Amino acid sequence: MEKGYSSITLQGSYINYNGEDIDFRILNTTSSNTTERNLEVGELPKDNEILINSNLYDQLGEDALGETVALTTLIDDEEIVKEFSISGVYTSTGLGNMSALYLTYEELTAFADENDIEIEPSVVYLICEDKDMASYVKDEIIALGYTGSMQEAMLSSMIAMVDAISYLLSGVASIALLVSAIMILVVMYISVVERTTEIGLMKALGARRKDIRRIFSSEAFLIGVLSGILA
Repeated sequence: MEKGYSSITLQGSYINYNGEDIDFRILNTTSSNTTERNLEVGELPKDNEILINSNLYDQLGEDALGETVALTTLIDDEEIVKEFSISGVYTSTGLGNMSALYLTYEELTAFADENDIEIEPSVVYLICEDKDMASYVKDEIIALGYTGSMQEAMLSSMIAMVDAISYLLSGVASIALLVSAIMILVVMYISVVERTTEIGLMKALGARRKDIRRIFSSEAFLIGVLSGILA
């Protein structure tokens, strides 16, 4: 099992650009999931560089790329400030209208160490080399008291919702099927009662009981099939 990059998310931060303070909702570190494929412009951040998402880029303006901004954030109720240059713009997938800023985890820890503040990651990405062991590793991590990713939680909720809807529709379909079967029996009973003369004539002509039963069974089958097709 290989340990991937760590990630930490902070809130209540802002940057100063051209003398204006601009708030953003999320300060996050880059991880192994942060790739160049998700870049709109620019490149991934390095030393003394930050990456902003498209929502924050719209607030700063197109001229902000490559410019220096002063980042102010709260860690352990202590306000710390440092200047960074904007290296690129990251897509806002999954963040809605929230503004976000990214920097490397090493840069964030150095940022905190300069102010004698110790931070720990809130998210750790684990990469399992053997896919057959992925479920086992996941169960062991959960047993240690850790939780999965937000995406996994959302997926589990969606699956549970789909299952509940499927059970509900299955119940409704079962009731509809039962009612349809009862209605077919009622129609066939009425058909038999109204055709006593024809049934007697067929018996007089030599029709057997099972032949008559087949006629009504075939009629019931055709009614059921045609009703199902129309439904």
